[in-house]
Amino acid sequence: MKFGLNAVHHTFTPGIAVPGPLADAGFVTSIPPRTALEGAAYLSQETDIAEGLKVNYGVRLSFYDLVAPEGDLRKTYTSLEPRLAVMHLRASHGLQPYTE
Repeated sequence: MKFGLNAVHHTFTPGIAVPGPLADAGFVTSIPPRTALEGAAYLSQETDIAEGLKVNYGVRLSFYDLVAPEGDLRKTYTSLEPRLAVMHLRASHGLQPYTE
């Protein structure tokens, strides 16, 4: 069985919006920076179910937290993601080990 964790902190700095000729009149909008936290945890298992046939299955829980400029949690997105992969391994007919 395999497992793992992942976390990333994002900082978005949009800057300043100056709407054309209104900038001369002092109409400048400052967009505050935003931060977010993204993370995930997963479990997976690989099993041989027949000769040359493997199944990899598991689950991943991911989240994304958008934080308001004041530091309060603004919005959280979560997702539970099932995983499934089936692998068929073919025998190699043309490549044989060399023996004398």
